[in-house]
Amino acid sequence: MDNKTIKFYATILGMILLAIFMLSGNIRKPGRIYAPDMAYSNAGETYGESKIPTKVGDSMRYMASRLPVAGTIPFGTIPQNELAKNEAYAFSYTYMKHFANTPADKARAGALLKNPYMQTPEVLKEGEAAYITYCSNCHGKTGLGDGSLIIRADGTDGPFKAIPPSYADRLKTLRDGEIFHSITYGWNMMGGHASQVSPDDRWKIICYIKKLGGLPDNHTVINAGAPAPAPVAAVETKK
Repeated sequence: MDNKTIKFYATILGMILLAIFMLSGNIRKPGRIYAPDMAYSNAGETYGESKIPTKVGDSMRYMASRLPVAGTIPFGTIPQNELAKNEAYAFSYTYMKHFANTPADKARAGALLKNPYMQTPEVLKEGEAAYITYCSNCHGKTGLGDGSLIIRADGTDGPFKAIPPSYADRLKTLRDGEIFHSITYGWNMMGGHASQVSPDDRWKIICYIKKLGGLPDNHTVINAGAPAPAPVAAVETKK
């Protein structure tokens, strides 16, 4: 018998012995497992016990469910900070429960809601970051309505047909609450951004676009509360 044949039979015998070693006499229990972490989850079961103690009040409990980090709030809940004491600001966190997507409620928002932020360097920096992410593709980086969806970098028409008005012209007729309403629900051909932009960031964006439009924090609004002058049919579009 040559060496090649001996190696072949030795390999077969080794595999048989390995299989016998790994098999268990109880068919309900597996034998040796190559990767036990993949077969048995180490995650704690809901309402189960844990080896790691958790302090609850004055006592220690061994529970799998962990307590949330200090300061955690449920999604959509009004933060418990100084700004939350501002009723006009607090409304913005539950805005869609109190204001409908109607011109009348847009005007009502203008009368009731107040921007809790001023155009400070920190607020403007955060407002700019959110604006670049969510708004500049249509409104343009400087608020002239020349974003990449309107005009491409090579000067050709972008895919979006409507042309947003410049902030310098449009914001003079809007109060902060009305702008907040427009960001939340959308207006004319602009879609709503309630699911994308947090209420806090909406207010900061308002500060930033007012700066782009050359308006101070407490600007005098032209025809405050009047119906929007541009219905959908009157929005400027490309020819």
